[in-house]
Order: sequence, then structure tokens, then C-alpha cells
Amino acid sequence: MSQSDLRLHFGLGRAMTVDLIEVKWPTTQKTERFTDVPANQILTIKEGSGVVDTRRIKF
Repeated sequence: MSQSDLRLHFGLGRAMTVDLIEVKWPTTQKTERFTDVPANQILTIKEGSGVVDTRRIKF
């Protein structure tokens, strides 16, 4: 049994922040927005709870 990685990965070039992340949840059709998000990290976003975990990546 195996599975591909379900995370989404976005290349930002030299950008140090993301202006806007918008998530539209398929179960409720609600939209959550996150602004000015620092780059070089892994975010875990939970429906209705927002960002629940961040892991900084050092390059």
C-alpha cells in the first residue's frame, strides 16, 4: 500500500511572503482567507480552525 503526498506545493521564487491563500472547503463550500503568510514553511490548515500547525523550513 502506498499513497502520493497530498500536500500542495507552491513555488514562490524569491518572494518572502504570500499575499493571499484562499481555501474553499468542498464539504461546506465555505471560504477561509489567510493574508501575508511567510514563505518557506509547511502549513496545516483545518476547516473552521484556520492554521493549526506551521513548520519552518530552513534553506
